[in-house]
Amino acid sequence: MRMCKFSTWILVFAGTFSVQNLMASPAQSVTSSVESGSGRPQDQRPKSAQLTVATFNIKWYGLGGNMNGTSADEKRDPHLKEFIAKELGTADAIVFEEIVDLARLEKNVLPTKYKCQSYENSNAKHQKVAICVNKKYKLLLSEGEPDYIWEDVMIGRHRPAVVGTVSTSTGKPLLQIIGVHLKAMPNFSSVREEQAKLIASHLVAQSKRIPTVITGDFNTFDNDEDLIQAALDEVGDDFAQINYPEEYTFRSGDMLSKFDRFWVSGAVEPVSVPKVWTACNKDIEATAPEPAANGNPYENISYYNEHISDHCPVIVKLQVPAN
Repeated sequence: MRMCKFSTWILVFAGTFSVQNLMASPAQSVTSSVESGSGRPQDQRPKSAQLTVATFNIKWYGLGGNMNGTSADEKRDPHLKEFIAKELGTADAIVFEEIVDLARLEKNVLPTKYKCQSYENSNAKHQKVAICVNKKYKLLLSEGEPDYIWEDVMIGRHRPAVVGTVSTSTGKPLLQIIGVHLKAMPNFSSVREEQAKLIASHLVAQSKRIPTVITGDFNTFDNDEDLIQAALDEVGDDFAQINYPEEYTFRSGDMLSKFDRFWVSGAVEPVSVPKVWTACNKDIEATAPEPAANGNPYENISYYNEHISDHCPVIVKLQVPAN
């Protein structure tokens, strides 16, 4: 069992960093392999790949960030296009949440190098989960799966998990990605726990275990992290959450939370500390944040909320072992 959930110091020197483990606790999580490694001599390790994965909740995309909006109200396209190209352009795969109009996202916002997979829903305002992958890879059905969604994770009218396997251009599987957007609001912890258990049951049922990352908007409150971890412990594949020091990934007015997370199976290691876009943690005490000193307006939370989202994307590079 990998131990984690620890405090970290991030030491920055000319664009590089190291991670110092200060205090371990009983909960399970994992830190960067920059520090930990695999414990085997470098020349004895199997060949592996590095894949950069991001999660990004774009508030009610396609409706202008408002559940009561319309397509005509969606004015964020040029800002999102600029922001994603600059801040997430290195990602091999991006899991998006709250996507009402996926076709518009692909046409107007995403770089042409990405191809997305999601699902249909009869509700015209349904917030979809989507996995978008760099076209130098393929997103294939995970082994034994009939399609790209685990529909029962909806538990009625919520959102399914989207699942697929990032593979090489020749079809060699590299990393299974499970994209989630669990039920929101503090008083629905039992629903989120049940959703996590359903995800775990699907993983247990898979005939072949491959390196896996589960990422998205988990809408975690109180002890939800422990409940999700307990559900994943039943899979028997040493799942652990990737820790990072930022306190928040969601920020809107006075509301601040950490919703957007990564869990990885035992064979997967982060190469670096995940990066959370700075706006969600910048000038937390300021009531009226000033424009960014370096001229980047997206570091100003008021500007960011208006033109991008209420969630900040999180991106991490993963070391994926050879299958």
